[in-house]
Amino acid sequence: MSPKKQYIKLINSFKYAIEGFISSFKTERNMKIHILAMILVIALGLYFNLTASEWCIIAITIAVVLSGELFNTAIETIVDM
Repeated sequence: MSPKKQYIKLINSFKYAIEGFISSFKTERNMKIHILAMILVIALGLYFNLTASEWCIIAITIAVVLSGELFNTAIETIVDM
């Protein structure tokens, strides 16, 4: 496969991932709650001037929670079929 085709395939993968995230946000109540909590945590982190290591912990935690919610949504969608 040529490098150009690999690049297009990579771009499409990110496009589909973003579309899935947006779809999950639009249709899942819990995803909206998680995003709201994420915004609140980031705002409070800025207010309290967190250290770099604290921001890393928060970023990892946010990523794990959102990944878990997306995984749960995918399983629910498959089971509902």
